[in-house]
Parts: sequence; C-alpha cells; structure tokens
Amino acid sequence: MANEMVRKQFISKIEEANEEERTITFVLSTEGKDRDGDVIKADGWILDNYLKNPVVLFAHKYDSLPVARAEKVWVENGSLKATAKFATEKENPLAENVYQLYKNGYMNAVSVGFIPVEYEEKGEGYEYLKQELLEFSCVPVPANPEALISLAVKGMKKEKETKEVKGVITYNQAHPDGTPKAPEGEAWDAAAEVREADVDDLRVMCAWVDSENADLKTAYKLPHHKASGNHSVVWRGVAAAMAALFGARGGVDIPENDRRGVYNHLARHYEEFEREVPEFRSYNVDDDIELLSLLKSCYEPEKLTDEQNNEIKESENKDVEDSEEKEEMSEEEIRNLIKSEVEKIYGYKRGNSKNDK
Repeated sequence: MANEMVRKQFISKIEEANEEERTITFVLSTEGKDRDGDVIKADGWILDNYLKNPVVLFAHKYDSLPVARAEKVWVENGSLKATAKFATEKENPLAENVYQLYKNGYMNAVSVGFIPVEYEEKGEGYEYLKQELLEFSCVPVPANPEALISLAVKGMKKEKETKEVKGVITYNQAHPDGTPKAPEGEAWDAAAEVREADVDDLRVMCAWVDSENADLKTAYKLPHHKASGNHSVVWRGVAAAMAALFGARGGVDIPENDRRGVYNHLARHYEEFEREVPEFRSYNVDDDIELLSLLKSCYEPEKLTDEQNNEIKESENKDVEDSEEKEEMSEEEIRNLIKSEVEKIYGYKRGNSKNDK
C-alpha cells in the first residue's frame, strides 16, 4: 500500500461565505471513523510535497485543469484544514460551477488523496498513523460523517502489526467509484497489458506494488485490468491473479502479511462477476493440483500451446499418481514446481522483480 494513493471522501457543511475572494476553508479530514472503518491520525499528516504544487481538483481528474489552489494547509484540533481559492469562470468554467454548487449547498463533500506511510489494522479498518497528502478534490459523495467545510469571512474541503505499509493496493484505493467489467469471456494477456500500461495505469490495474520502486513498471504485480480506456476488469485476469496468489512464494513473490489484503481485493472482483470466492488459506503442499487446474481454467485453449497443455496434463497426472511421494518433497521443491507452472501459463515471470528491474 505504500506509495499507492488512498482516497477518502468527507461530508462537509458550509458555515459562512464571502464571494469576493472566492476562497473556501475546508476541513479535509478528522479523526472520526469513516465508512470503511478507517481512522486517519491528524498529527500524522506530511504536507511538504503537496505545498510545492497545491492544486485542488474536481473528482480526482488528473488530466483536467484544477478548479482551485490551496493557499494554506494546516492541522488544527485533530483536523486537517485547507483554505482554497477557486479559479474564475474565465480561467476555468468548471471551477465556477463547482464554486457555485458549494456556495448554494448543492455540494458538501471533499476527498483527500494520500500515500500511507505507516498504519496498523483496527478491526475491520485501518488506523493511518503517518500519511503524505498528494491532493484533495471536490467530490459529490462523502465517506467520513464528521468533516466540515467552513467558508471563511475573508473568502468564500484492508497482516497486522504497526508497520510501514508494504504494497497491497486495496480495492477501494484502486477503484473508489467501482470499476467497469469486460465481457466475461474476454481473453487475457497479462504481459501485453503491462507493456501497454504506464505507472499510473498499473496503480489501477494491479493488486500489489513494491513500495520502494513504485515509479517503475516492474514494481507492480498481479494485473487484472485492461491498460486502455476505462481499465475494465477482466475475469480471466482476476482468476489468474488469484491462482498466482495461492501459489505462495512460487506463484507471486510478495510478503506473507500482504497476501490477505491482495486476496480481499481480488475477492471483490469475484463478487462483481458473481463467482464463488475461493476460501483464503495459507499455502500447503496439497494445493498444487488445485492451483494448476485453476490456472489452466483461466485461459482459452488457444492461449496455451500444445506443449504447455501436455506439460500441465502430465503434471496433474503425476500429482495424482504420486501424491505420497509428492508430500515428501521439500517445501522449496514444491515452490519451485509451482513457480515454474505459473510462469508458463501467466505469460511472464513472477516473483523476480529485483532481477527483472
């Protein structure tokens, strides 16, 4: 989750207005629990980088012009606050529309985008202890029931110990507004999609990132969305990612404590496709037959060469016939076996990010 943006929306209330200077003072975040069960500690906000380019966006649209500029951002009484000056209608017509919607009470929510630096899990959610502000946006839908907007008179917005966040990209981080689905039978070529994508695309497409190298494409793992258009989720990609996850370290090389978070992300997609979600479990030596079967089912027959099909069939037969002998294999031998099969079917090597870089 580190170096991956989290977005949190907060409900707001306008207290006063002065139209001349077109500035709004927002309470961006409180320490109240939001709809996801998360809490953001106010004294953990890191603001230095944001203040170098303090833009205010509409609905996190990074390819559009900003609607306002934050003139001041600070922490006060357990809340993160900001005073933003809205652009004029001549400068940006959308800014004028957004400004008027806030002023007249049609909009009352804001959203912060931040990078988690340190957190701990609390029940169903997380408590963010340190987080770096990247941007904030004017949005229609809130998540935190406590945040307030005050229009100033001088102006008119899911492992488990306290730790540095590793690399899980949660469903809500990648898809705060949900995600479109590709046709269920659509083919999946992970390597081709990754080649077409840039880093910003991969933040939406994948379920895990190497936080120390988040600016590199090779840091992102378990893609399951299209690189183009609106990043539709592909069922075969989701199933392949889940199969790789169940391959333990041989399938995908991520920290053991991150596996549950990745599983939760992929499970949401299973539900979107109305598929039965496989039970989460730690890997054991009896999982290889199921893994190979699941991997094979993720792809259309033409996606596998005859040689791959024969190798998989032989592996499955051997696993059934020699199960007792297989159980005597070392853990490392089992991992290498599964890793080999995952690499054949998934399309490119998994779990070698340091070497691939």
